[in-house]
Amino acid sequence: MKDYFLIAWRNLLRRKLRSWLTIIGIFIGIAAVVALISLGQALQTAVSSQFSDLEPDRITLKNADAGFGPPGTTAAESLTNREVKLIQKVTGVKEAYGIYLEPVILEYNGVSTFSFAMSIPMDKTQQNLRYKAFDDLEKGNLIYSSNTRKILLGIDFYKKNIFNRKLNVGTTIKINNEDFKINGFLGETGAFTKNSATYILEKDLEDITNQSDQYDLIQIYVDDQDNIDTIAKGIRDIVRKDRKDTEGEESFSVETAGTSLQNMNVILSMVNIVVIAIASMAILIGSIGVANNMFTSVLERQNEIGIMKAIGARNISVMSIFLFEAGLLGLFGGIAGTLFGILIAWGITAIATVFLGEGLFVLNLPLSLLLGPALFSFVVGIIAGYIPARQASQLNPVEALRK
Repeated sequence: MKDYFLIAWRNLLRRKLRSWLTIIGIFIGIAAVVALISLGQALQTAVSSQFSDLEPDRITLKNADAGFGPPGTTAAESLTNREVKLIQKVTGVKEAYGIYLEPVILEYNGVSTFSFAMSIPMDKTQQNLRYKAFDDLEKGNLIYSSNTRKILLGIDFYKKNIFNRKLNVGTTIKINNEDFKINGFLGETGAFTKNSATYILEKDLEDITNQSDQYDLIQIYVDDQDNIDTIAKGIRDIVRKDRKDTEGEESFSVETAGTSLQNMNVILSMVNIVVIAIASMAILIGSIGVANNMFTSVLERQNEIGIMKAIGARNISVMSIFLFEAGLLGLFGGIAGTLFGILIAWGITAIATVFLGEGLFVLNLPLSLLLGPALFSFVVGIIAGYIPARQASQLNPVEALRK
């Protein structure tokens, strides 16, 4: 085995340029696959973290055309207290309340910036349920009904120098030209929208945005999370009936933590399959390059093959030498492609971290991703080189020596 390897290695060194060109074909495909798989896993982790605040006992109702872009929603129609009261009648619903998502302008130290404000309900029970989705406070305290004209801010406002001066608990800033005092800062979270959000009591947000009974979404909490799918169906039925919608063509959506994450993971899995399929085409092209290289090598080395067989080399020995050559081409391309793919993924992750913040886009490199592509490309090389290797092993030594 060692002898086969050394002979194959020397043969590759004799054709350096051709060997390198063949390796590049495998290299490109493997690099693309490794980079895409790494980034796909990082994206899936990031998306999962965005859904981390979806509690298992919570249901969200929003209009079907609602999209959450920064800031607010894109729904043309708003939800009202009418839907809230209907939902509260559904068996198994513990609490339901509406939430505003409104664009606001924050101003401090002569600097203005946009944020989106999320309302905190005025009812204490609902406030406590709302805070279940919050991470630990970085500093300060939560706000309750008695804390009018006080706000909570995402961690970005505490850690980043957004206003060219550090904000702190007790600092007064303007929101839509109205004075508010900072009561606390939320801790770091994987959901970057929360890191840059502003949280205001519902009554205060209505005052500064002239909103009233036009919610962007409704949060619903259930008594028994094991029955959440049944309760969600009941909510869907009663709202559909009230809006006179046709089943399957509802103007709203009812989402649980499980369905939201499942739907997103299905989409991400489909994207991963498509991009990996595209990258695999590059590997296929690389394998054709390996086969072409080996066919050419057989033609060029017929005299050498004839000498080996004339002095007693068996067919299996000749075939093994050529298979090792093909496998080494694939292996070297796989190793180089894996390293370069990791480098690409690391670079994109670093750029994403700069724009989205730390902790959101995290690169995960399992051992299978480090070793798997190299072994796979080695096998691809052997498969691609099998036919020319077999052809070399079956050459007639007399005919080969005449050429």
